[in-house]
Amino acid sequence: MAKDKEDKGQTRDTILQQARALFAAKGYAGTGMEEIARATGITKSSIYYFFKSKKEILVSMINQFVHELTEFQQESRNCSREVPCAGSFNTLMMELLQFLETKKDILKIIIMESLIGKESMLINLCAGKMLEGEMALNRQCCGENYSSKLDDVKVEEFFMNYLPLMGYIVFKESFGEYNNMAEDDVQEKFINSFRRYK
Repeated sequence: MAKDKEDKGQTRDTILQQARALFAAKGYAGTGMEEIARATGITKSSIYYFFKSKKEILVSMINQFVHELTEFQQESRNCSREVPCAGSFNTLMMELLQFLETKKDILKIIIMESLIGKESMLINLCAGKMLEGEMALNRQCCGENYSSKLDDVKVEEFFMNYLPLMGYIVFKESFGEYNNMAEDDVQEKFINSFRRYK
């Protein structure tokens, strides 16, 4: 019984992994359920056992990403409290960028599909869920005063935090190539710029 449950969990994860790769390469609209099934090595009807629709696959990806990001933020916040130091901003930023690099496909999907407009809710859904996690963490630190500034925080986090970070991860390589800059230089300049505006 436990083995069946584990196998089902692995199959679900494989479906999400293959769909993420296809959505990132071909776009959400350009990828069909049949293609996801083929890439996963199962039948199309088997996918419907796990997900009611392609949109549910997409929303599950977003939820998984936000969950992993929230866990990362919680861990980072706990570590930075234990070891405060002058270089901690750069260290935390490097760790965050390394984490986001492993999520490049989902960030590409979020940006691409939001710009196309067919799934424009994606970036808002993602940002909303990210904000929920961020606000919960900040309430622990700042108490009730934090809630009174909620709209200010939403605007600042969305436009000054999430969008620049997503854009950096998705476009840094092409930006570096176009401007003849090494990846390390682009990263250093991004972190310095990000620090100035935070």
